[in-house]
Amino acid sequence: MYSDIRQRQHITVRVITTESVNTEAARFIAAGAKVRARLTSLSNQEPGKITASDQQKIVDTIQSSTERLIIITHDTATICETGRALKKAFPRSDKTIILVGARRPFDEYGSDAPQQLDFALQALRVRRPGVYIAMDNRLWDPTRTKLVFDAARGWKVEAIPSPTHAIADLVTPCIRDAAGGRGVEGHEAIDGKASSWRAGVGGLPPLQLRIDQSKYKDTIASFSIDLRSWLKVAAPSLTFGEYDQVANAELNFLKAVLPNLVRWSKENSPRVLWDLDGTLLSDSTILTRGCCVRRSFVYMRPSSELALRWANRHLHTLEHGLMTKRDAGTTFLGDSIISGTLGQSRPYFVDECLYSIWPALERIRSGEGKELFESVGIALPEQDFFKNNRLQAGVIARVVATRALRAQGKNVKVVDNSFSECFSDRTKRGQAASAQFRAWLREMLQDNFVESPWWSPADLPRLVVERALSRRYNPQDCNGKPE
Repeated sequence: MYSDIRQRQHITVRVITTESVNTEAARFIAAGAKVRARLTSLSNQEPGKITASDQQKIVDTIQSSTERLIIITHDTATICETGRALKKAFPRSDKTIILVGARRPFDEYGSDAPQQLDFALQALRVRRPGVYIAMDNRLWDPTRTKLVFDAARGWKVEAIPSPTHAIADLVTPCIRDAAGGRGVEGHEAIDGKASSWRAGVGGLPPLQLRIDQSKYKDTIASFSIDLRSWLKVAAPSLTFGEYDQVANAELNFLKAVLPNLVRWSKENSPRVLWDLDGTLLSDSTILTRGCCVRRSFVYMRPSSELALRWANRHLHTLEHGLMTKRDAGTTFLGDSIISGTLGQSRPYFVDECLYSIWPALERIRSGEGKELFESVGIALPEQDFFKNNRLQAGVIARVVATRALRAQGKNVKVVDNSFSECFSDRTKRGQAASAQFRAWLREMLQDNFVESPWWSPADLPRLVVERALSRRYNPQDCNGKPE
């Protein structure tokens, strides 16, 4: 596991505050985020009264600054105008500039400003040069956003609909910072010395993962024997039904994925884009310190670790990447965990194969679905397609992004648990997926995705890992029972 997941290196950031109340709060939050903050206060402005001359002062401060990473705490009412002014002033700068807004001001009770500032400081580690607005734990393009005031919830940012849809409007490449930094979003890695199931995860016994057999059916058969033997030792309290439930979930993943990887490896320049949540990674949440402090851990599934190890050994023509709806920071955290688990000294996934589908998802949610379909040559299956398939927005966004990438000549393949959910009656997404929607999904993706019985990503974390972690962190308080 990369050490920067838990012990991130200090970075130096120029923090420009435009309101006096922000200064000490910014210094405190920056220290907690392991950031060396060099503060510049431009605090003579009245809230909501930042003018063109004030914006010029900000531009001059940035130009005279030697730091490449810039944070600006800014009044929310005029943050978009300042963002657009900075975009115009620094069209091709090597600086990463993030303006921080909030639904409610720093000095107001219940303000989300400290959270947004912390998010922006972490986002600096992974974002390429440019100008961004940080609000609602997301980064926004100032030229493509507008502010809306809600009397109950305060300010919020919304995307401005785009009349045309370039590839960047559909699927956004995640770009690593030159220093290779990675962000963190609410989870910590499970012990770096035991991140692989071969070494034991969360204090559990090691699990044998055999990858020497070149035939995937033999590999699955060996894993079935090893997993069932391991469960008897690692989780002796499982009932017979739980035992089968956990084993079948992991085995179903391999039965679904390995045959497709073998088939895809025979094509020309195949790129396999994996989803993180529930497909490659699982997470467990427990309560510690007298069951009062919540801790969340993220780690690879044993079946996904075996799948990637086996593919590395036997399928050398495959390139691997990620397609997620997460931000860049979380994507790089996932890459770090997977790289560390597999014992890689460098990032496992190819830089050119890291994508976020958030742009396409946002356009579907904002009512631009029909126009989005037309931009990638997809015919609308029915008049009320988006209304009838509201639960499938993420799946539809992945279809659009995959079609857009394939239209560019990229031979991308998708492995995503949400696709399998659509074909299962055990999940809400599957129950909401009509026969027509499933047929449409097959037509759109053809043989470029994994269609299989749904594999449950929650069985092993809930029934095995969380119990082990509870015993490890709460030997007296929680008595080894999952919370």
